[in-house]
Amino acid sequence: MAGLDGLGKDDLKRVLDIRAAVADVKSEISTANKEFKKLGLSVANVNTEISKVTAATKGFADLQDEAAKSASATAEAIKGEAKQLAIVRTLNIQINELTNKAIGANEKQAKLFTNQAQRLSSVRDSAQDLANEFGKIADSSSKLDKSTMWFTGFSDFTKDIPGLRVFSGPFEDAAKASRETLISNAKIGALQDQIKDTVGDASKIQKLDGRTLTKEKLKQLKLDNITEGLTGKAAKDKLSSTLTANKSASSGIAGMKAGFKGLKGIIGKAFAPIAIITTVVKAIKFIFGAMKKASEQTAKFSNNLLISREAANELRDVTNDTVKEFNSASKAAGGVAITQEGLLKTMDAINKKLGFQVNILQDFGGEMQQNVAEATMMSEKFGLSADASAKLFLESVKTGKPLKEMTKEYFGQAGLLSSQEGLTADVVGNLEEATKVSGNLRANFKGSSFAIAQGIFNAKRLGFELAQMEGISGNLLDFESSIASEMEAELLTGKQLNLEKAREAALAGKTGVLMDEISKQVGTQKDFLEMNVIQRQALAKAVGLEANELADMFDKRAKNDALAKANLKKVNELKAAGLKIDDENFDLEKASLQEIRIAAEAAGKTEAELRKILGDQIYLRKSEQSATEKFNEAMARAKDIFASFVSGDSLDKLANFVESFVSNPLMTLISGPSAPKASTVTTTGGTASDFISRPGQPIQKFRKDDVIVGGTSLGGGNNREVTALLRELIVAVKEGGDVYMDGNKVGKSLALVTSNMG
Repeated sequence: MAGLDGLGKDDLKRVLDIRAAVADVKSEISTANKEFKKLGLSVANVNTEISKVTAATKGFADLQDEAAKSASATAEAIKGEAKQLAIVRTLNIQINELTNKAIGANEKQAKLFTNQAQRLSSVRDSAQDLANEFGKIADSSSKLDKSTMWFTGFSDFTKDIPGLRVFSGPFEDAAKASRETLISNAKIGALQDQIKDTVGDASKIQKLDGRTLTKEKLKQLKLDNITEGLTGKAAKDKLSSTLTANKSASSGIAGMKAGFKGLKGIIGKAFAPIAIITTVVKAIKFIFGAMKKASEQTAKFSNNLLISREAANELRDVTNDTVKEFNSASKAAGGVAITQEGLLKTMDAINKKLGFQVNILQDFGGEMQQNVAEATMMSEKFGLSADASAKLFLESVKTGKPLKEMTKEYFGQAGLLSSQEGLTADVVGNLEEATKVSGNLRANFKGSSFAIAQGIFNAKRLGFELAQMEGISGNLLDFESSIASEMEAELLTGKQLNLEKAREAALAGKTGVLMDEISKQVGTQKDFLEMNVIQRQALAKAVGLEANELADMFDKRAKNDALAKANLKKVNELKAAGLKIDDENFDLEKASLQEIRIAAEAAGKTEAELRKILGDQIYLRKSEQSATEKFNEAMARAKDIFASFVSGDSLDKLANFVESFVSNPLMTLISGPSAPKASTVTTTGGTASDFISRPGQPIQKFRKDDVIVGGTSLGGGNNREVTALLRELIVAVKEGGDVYMDGNKVGKSLALVTSNMG
């Protein structure tokens, strides 16, 4: 199908062939495994992988149907592709193991290992082929999404908004009608291309001798799928009519027209005339306000990066694609979505940190795009500032490690310490603070904000602030003064101090060791409180602090110790319960960090495995959204959707047109905050509920709930067109009829012809 791979009968046939091939190989693998068992060799257990491939092939036809109806198919196809690629990776591991075993085995065993590796390779190739088929559906469905997003976006946008909710279902139906029209166009186009490639244009078909068009000849020409059993002149006529068949206008307009046809009637039945105008105008202001903002973004790209307007439009499209790709993958994994506005803020923050204007999305590859998107998510969902996220992004670039991976590792380590201490770390707050640390203290942590954040937690656990370590270090490294202060403190307090390890740590830049040593040398709060003021000052001076700072440190540490001690009771109860993380009744998502740690340790998990589990869970939990946040996200994403409807020069033209349209005095009167209230005019005659007043006619007596709209030369030239349109709306609504929109005209007005299909 031209422009829409993955949705045709040939694609389904390939998938069915994959299913048959896998079934055949499964039998062969099973037979070989029996031979392996006879020889006491470990078998290749790939039943799970084969079952997953087979199950996926069974759902392929349904996914094709879904792609023709709904945008949800895009995410499902991406999931399907990802699952098959995961199977490919799993099978590759087993294939490599079998190949390695064959190298050191005797001749008979080597042959068994090699043959089994070949069978697994066949299954792997089938999984890869199936992944490709899912990829085709994802790509084609994405193209359909782009061409029908006006309706899909409006359906999602209105779903949770009181007053507009009535539109959600009809717009969803309109999207379906639009997709079906586009697919029909693509099918016709594919058949026409097939005829042109085989026979030629219409004139060449006319020259054909119908008598030569036998079933065998048509099959040889691969045109029998078009002629459908016809031969001779009937087959010739079928080819001719197919080649000259008209598609439903160009794809973009066709989709719009079909969609608006699906909307007919609902508008008239949903609202009174004035309410229709008010609602539509507000929606137009929202939608095209987003589009105008997109135009401004394009201009900013052009100015800042010194690129052409055309290149700036391409970059804006890349930002849309980056957000869409990230959101698809994130939602498939149960994560959250980001907005284009957030992505742009992150890009600005990154360039400010660099001190350059860098085209970070286009000039550095796809992995960089996803890292920028991840930094955006950390700002929008975790609550980090754009400045902090930008700094973390640049650290990721420096280390060559994905930002998401670095974040999860940090969360895992912080989660482990939190669960051990019974004190939950402020993982995001510490990270925000860490990005602001600079100079020598940052250098002590190898420039890593994640390591600094870990240091901040350790410092707070001991009652310190990390920033104090720099002053302590400086004082300790003034060796003569430090040693004198140490001796003075020993003399005044009678306490034996040994700050050599602390000085060594300060000299080596080992801030963590320094904190532990200072905490150990100053003793307990009980000892400190028993000292007089001079003794306290001497002890504080010896470790490089003020007396007040040391007093505060003891106070914080005592409170932390008390909380940790109280938590021991809970720890003992959890251990006594004997729950293991692998148990069927252990709810990982609801468990506390401490419950996860104890259950994981009971199940024999290593510390590295535990850190990974905790990192994944904290990452998911920091992504949780309230209902309000979900609503705000939906509104922001709606703006992104509408802003991506058009591109290039059409965006600028459309934005200019809409700006002038929504600035019209009539629009302001209808929807603006200063719209005048209706006033009652007493006249002779009856009271009208819906009316149009023309020049020369008396003002009608109207109801209190009516709104009076007046204007001069509305629509340009004169009032006749607006008057006629209003009358048509009023009559249709009063009579319970349908209000029809010309989808072709609306499509052209909205400049939504974005599809190249058909």
